[in-house]
Amino acid sequence: MKLEHIHNIYFVGIGGIGMSALAKYFMNCGKTVAGYDRTPSAVTLELESMGVTIDYQSTHNYGYQNADLIVYTPAVSEDTPIRKQLRNTTLPQLKRSAVLGMITANQNTLAVAGTHGKTTTAAILTQLIHSIYGSVTGFIGGKSTNFDNNFIYHENAQFTVVEADEYDRSFLQLKPNHAIITSVDADHLDIYKTAAEMRRGFHEFANLVSNNLLISNEAAATLQLPKKHFTYGFSSSADYKIDSLRIVDGKNVFNLHTPNGIIKNLPSSLAGKHNVENAAAAIALCHMINPEDITAAKKGLSQFQGVQRRFELIIKSEKGVYIDDYAHHPKELEAAISAAKMMYPKQQVTVVFQPHLFSRTADFMDDFAHVLTTADKTYMLDIYPAREKPIHGVSSSVLTKKINNIASGKAVLITKEELIPTLQKNTPPLLLTLGAGDIADLREPIKKEVYS
Repeated sequence: MKLEHIHNIYFVGIGGIGMSALAKYFMNCGKTVAGYDRTPSAVTLELESMGVTIDYQSTHNYGYQNADLIVYTPAVSEDTPIRKQLRNTTLPQLKRSAVLGMITANQNTLAVAGTHGKTTTAAILTQLIHSIYGSVTGFIGGKSTNFDNNFIYHENAQFTVVEADEYDRSFLQLKPNHAIITSVDADHLDIYKTAAEMRRGFHEFANLVSNNLLISNEAAATLQLPKKHFTYGFSSSADYKIDSLRIVDGKNVFNLHTPNGIIKNLPSSLAGKHNVENAAAAIALCHMINPEDITAAKKGLSQFQGVQRRFELIIKSEKGVYIDDYAHHPKELEAAISAAKMMYPKQQVTVVFQPHLFSRTADFMDDFAHVLTTADKTYMLDIYPAREKPIHGVSSSVLTKKINNIASGKAVLITKEELIPTLQKNTPPLLLTLGAGDIADLREPIKKEVYS
C-alpha cells in the first residue's frame, strides 16, 4: 500500500495523542480525515475545529464507509462496537505504528524510546533541531509548549523526530537513522509478560537504528547491547557525562562532558534531575550528529518551555502551588515527587493520584504504595481502566490500605466529586495531580475553584 494513493482516512481512536498527530499529518498532506473516539475531549474538539468529522461511542452510525484506509490503535478494545463492525468489512486496516513507520521510512528520522522520559526528550529534541536547522517535523506524545501542538510539520524539514512507543511493540515498525533510549524499567507487562521480554523488545529496536544510538547509562547496563552505542547520564563512566549541576535563577544549569570536549552552562527550565538527563540526551544526540551545531542547540535548549502535563506548573498563587504531571509508573511518581521536593524544599507535598490500568496497578502495587508514602498526603482516585476490564482484588481501595499499612493515615480514598470540596477546606500549599487517565479533566476546576 502506498500512502500517496490514499485520499480518505478514518482513525479509530483519533483522540489519542499519537493518533491525533497522524491525523494532523494527513490533513497537512491534503487528505480527507475523519474518525471515532469514545467521548469528546480537548484533542477531539481541536480536530473538529480543524474540519475533522468525529463520531463518538453514542453515535452507533460510524462514518467510515468511504474510507480508503482505516487506522486504528490497540488502545481501542476489539470488543468495542466499531472494532466489531470493522471486522466484517473489506476496508484496508493498519495499526497507527505501521502507518507512522511508512511515513518516516524515507525520512531522516530521530526516534526517542524509553519507558519514561521519551515525550519530554522528544519535545526538547524537536526544539533543538528546529533551532539548528530552522525547520523540523515532529510526532510528539504530548503538547509542546513552544509549538502549542503535538505535531509539528515542515514539508522540507531535514529531520523528523518521532516518539517511539514500546506499547504493543509499536516501535519495531520504525527504521530510525538515530535514536535515544531513555529507560527500560519494566512496564506494559500485559503485553510483554516479563521484564526480560520487554528488554528483548528494546534490543530489537536498537538493532533497527542505522546510525547513532544513545542510551542512558542505567538502561545500557540493563540491556547490555552488543551493538555500538554511546551512553549519557550522571555516572562517571558515561560517554556524555553530566556534572556541575546547580540552580541559577530558578533553573537547573549543568555541564556535559563529551568524547571530545565539555559543553558548559547548559540550561534546563524543567525541575528534577530526570529532566536534566532528558535535556542532556537531546543535546548529546545533536552533538553526535554534528558537533558544530552545539551553539544553536544550546540556544534552543534555553528557549525550551516544556510539555503539557509533564511537571507542568498550572498555577502559583497566594494560596499555593499546583503542578500537574502525566506520571503513571512508580518510577515516574518518584521522579515527580522528588522534583517537587527539590523545587520547594520547605513545603509539604500533597498528591492526587489516579492509577492507570488494572494490569499496571496489579504489577506494581507494592512499588506504588512505597513511593506514595514519600508524599506527605495522598488522595487516591479510582483506577482509570482505559481499554481494560477490572481484575479481581485490584483496586484503589487496596492500594490505599497498603499505603496506610506502611505509613498510617497518609492516604485517603476519594471520589472526583469529593475532591474539590476537600481541597477547598484544606488547600495544600503544594499539590501534584498525577496520572495518565482523565485526571487531566480536573486541572481547570482545581485551578479555578481551589487556587484562584
